[in-house]
Parts: sequence; C-alpha cells; structure tokens
Amino acid sequence: QIIRRENVVDVVVDNLARLAYYFFIKVIFTVRKDNSILSSSFMTGSKILPATKAHIPIIIEIAFESWPVAYKGIVEDAQITYMLQEIYQPEKIAAQLQNPDHHFFVLIENDIVLGYAQSFIQEKNIKLSKLYLRPSCKGKGYGKQLIEHVEANALRLGYSEVELCVNRGNKAFDFYEHQGYQNCGEINIPFGPYFMTDYLMRKQL
Repeated sequence: QIIRRENVVDVVVDNLARLAYYFFIKVIFTVRKDNSILSSSFMTGSKILPATKAHIPIIIEIAFESWPVAYKGIVEDAQITYMLQEIYQPEKIAAQLQNPDHHFFVLIENDIVLGYAQSFIQEKNIKLSKLYLRPSCKGKGYGKQLIEHVEANALRLGYSEVELCVNRGNKAFDFYEHQGYQNCGEINIPFGPYFMTDYLMRKQL
C-alpha cells in the first residue's frame, strides 16, 4: 500500500499532539500530588513579611478561627479557650514582636493575611512555636511556604536545626513528617491547669 507524503505528515503531527497532551496531563497530576510544585509554580502572588503591630488583630483573628478546627475532638473546648486567651493577648504578641530572639511572619496574598508563623532562638536550634492558616487556606501549599521561610531564616541566623512540638492527635503531624521533620518522642508540657500532649520533632537543615 502506498501512503502519500501528506498523509505521513498528518500521522506524525497527530501522534506528536497525542504525546504532548499525554505529557501535559501527566504533569498536571504530578503537580496536584506534590504541594512543593504547587507552591512554587502556582502561588507566585503570595508573599511572606515580618509581622508588625498592625498585624496583631489579624493574627488573633486567625488563631481564634483555626484552633477550634485544628483541635476539634483532640483538645477539650475549655482548654482551647484557656490557651487562646493566654497566648494571644495583644500585649504579649507586641512584646514578642519587639524581642530580637523572636521572629514573627505573616503570609499575605492579594493584601489579605492568610496565615502566620512564629519562631524563636534556643540554645542549639530554632523553635517553630506557631504556624497557623485560615481553615479555608489549608492544603494549598501555604503552610509549606511558611515553614520553608522559617527554615531559611534559621539558616540565615546560623542555625542548622529547627524544632517544633505538635499535638499527638493533630493531623499536622503528617504535614511535618512530609517536610522532613523526625519524631523525637512524646513530650507533655504543662500549661496552666492543663497539659499539652505533644510529639517533639526536629529537622536538620
């Protein structure tokens, strides 16, 4: 059978188009499975800045939005309320913003604060003490952006390890493991009349 040259070209072009489409679909599914690609490729509109006193009301607002969702069924409501009222007093946050050993960051997109992170200097490492997002912003790569920013800041300060504590029932444990943090054991931290039942996690940078 004789195949005309024009038909051969059509077949080649058609096959190349199919291959290109297949490759595109494969990349899209890979991106959806990997938050790191999502954060670097699709979130160029967000930025992370040092928090200021003007951000204090928004930080408190996000905390009161996110904590009941994050700790529902894990921590008693009375303990959540007590800890929020103790930790998120405006004057306490203002003092931390003025402390050179504390580093408070906010993640902003389209002029809206979507989340925040706080770390502070310890003797041998940096402690990530807070990382919270608005509940509607979870699973979109913002947490990864914040934690990578904290890690980069730790390296800038001359530290090669970041430490954190996460409640033993909190789904965030899986997120931190995915970011390379290792479980170093259980730790019970007294807080007023309550205890924080956490895992201690660390990552070498």
